[in-house]
Amino acid sequence: MSYLARDKDIIFALATPPGHGAIGVVRVSGEGCAEICRPLLGFLPKTPVSHKVYYGFFKDPKTAEKVDEVLVSYFSRGRSYTGEESLEISFHGSPTLIEAAMMKLGDVGCRPADRGEFTYRAYMNDRIDLLQAEAVQSLVQSRNSQVSHQALRQLEGQLSGTIQEIKLEIIRLLAHLEANIDFATEGLEAINFEALNAWINNIELKITRLVNSYSAGKVLRDGLRVAIIGCPNAGKSSLMNAILGKNRAIVSEHAGTTRDTLESSQYFGQILSTLVDTAGLRETDDSIEKEGVLRSVETIEASDLVLYVFDILKGWTDEDQTHYDKILKSRPVLVVGSKKDLLAAEVKVPALPKPHFLVSSLTGDGLIGLTQSIEQMFSDTLDGDGGFLISARQHRLLSHVQNCVVAAKGLILERFGEEIIAIELREALKNLNDLLGIDLSEDVISKIFSDFCIGK
Repeated sequence: MSYLARDKDIIFALATPPGHGAIGVVRVSGEGCAEICRPLLGFLPKTPVSHKVYYGFFKDPKTAEKVDEVLVSYFSRGRSYTGEESLEISFHGSPTLIEAAMMKLGDVGCRPADRGEFTYRAYMNDRIDLLQAEAVQSLVQSRNSQVSHQALRQLEGQLSGTIQEIKLEIIRLLAHLEANIDFATEGLEAINFEALNAWINNIELKITRLVNSYSAGKVLRDGLRVAIIGCPNAGKSSLMNAILGKNRAIVSEHAGTTRDTLESSQYFGQILSTLVDTAGLRETDDSIEKEGVLRSVETIEASDLVLYVFDILKGWTDEDQTHYDKILKSRPVLVVGSKKDLLAAEVKVPALPKPHFLVSSLTGDGLIGLTQSIEQMFSDTLDGDGGFLISARQHRLLSHVQNCVVAAKGLILERFGEEIIAIELREALKNLNDLLGIDLSEDVISKIFSDFCIGK
């Protein structure tokens, strides 16, 4: 059954992690929840005070037997997380005890909540918009302080405010165009294409910054995948071991030692990353090594960043340049010259693609600069004040908005009529409304909240 068909039910769920603990909190929400729970919580006053904590015993309504000693926090309508009348009941943290208590909540007429149903109700009661609802999920799932910080800013309405500003600017631009349509019917020419172009440029810049923030946000949320690529015996495995601070990959002076990909986790600052050591890139008749090279290429395609390693002593070869031009030039890549400790003063370092680093896996020289650059690459875009995108849904819809604005900009530059330009801007507005959760279908809403955890 859909959320909308059951949004008047009184729901409950465990709000703390399952398992043994000091306490376990069960959240109850729905109009009349205090009254329907009175057989269980007889100590609650007839008219409880919002945000006050009450002490007493949770009892079996049939036998009056005490189940547990509890604290109950009461929240009146409009002052709770969901916007409805709510209770939060704190039990001792025994899973068996809490399960028995929740069964008794079912006995008095409450029902178990679906995934995300508490946040869904907050959204339906206009406590939060859809962007803020998604921030709740991101905050719960955050794996580092940067993600939780950004999710909290979005929950406070930062991204919503930026989207509303963009929406308002598009509405104003549309109103200006429609006013000019009216002028045109009266034989007056009032449109100023130069002013319109400056106006839409400003809108496009704001949208582009947000669209571009998604990749950095995704890396912080899901982790960074770093492929270590290069010719055989370039020092890839040694570099991986040096970054990890342990001998994870086999190192040998014989070329072609690595035949398959090898993965290991590492933090760059607060960014959880997966380092992938790969087989050396070269033409070979060995069927196993050939398969390893194929997997190396596949690893590049699936990575957020490539570290291309070459041997400083051999220099930047034609083979290195071919690999760079063929499979790396259009991807985020850092060029790493290995074996810096063996570099004699008279050996000239070749001209290299930017950015690049010279490191020694043996002494660690140059490693700090390399790892700090990796961290910086994916954290700089999160320092803005306009928020950042945290879900694929947000990125997809705002990319549609961006495409519409770019199309409208092109029409303005070519001096098309106001009616044609307005078509693209109206489509942009529709996608912005979808982004905020305005006039969304029930199926779309249910799908979004079904990804939440139970109890949230």
